[in-house]
Amino acid sequence: MHHKNIKLTVRKQLKKEFPNWKCLPKKMKREISIKVMDEVTANYDFNQEITAPVAELLGIENQLPTDGIIPHCILQIGVLVLCIIFPSLLTWLPGFMN
Repeated sequence: MHHKNIKLTVRKQLKKEFPNWKCLPKKMKREISIKVMDEVTANYDFNQEITAPVAELLGIENQLPTDGIIPHCILQIGVLVLCIIFPSLLTWLPGFMN
C-alpha cells in the first residue's frame, strides 16, 4: 500500500502546485510528474504506518455507491429466467418487468 500512498502524495502535490494541469502540454506534464515522483520517493519513509483512508488511497473518495440498482437488476434477471423456464408465470406477474 506504500505505492498507493506515494501516488496519493504526488496527486495532492500536483493539484496544489499546478492547478492548470489539464492545460499543460504532455511533455511538460511528463517532466513535472517525474520530478515530483523523484522528490516524493526520495523523502518517503517506508517504515511509517499508512494513515490515509482506503478510499482516498484508491482514488475513489468522491464516488458514492448507488443504492438499489444492482439488487433490482438481479431480481429482474431472476424473474426473466423464471418466466423463460415457466411461461405460465407471465400471467400472474403482470407489470413487474416494467
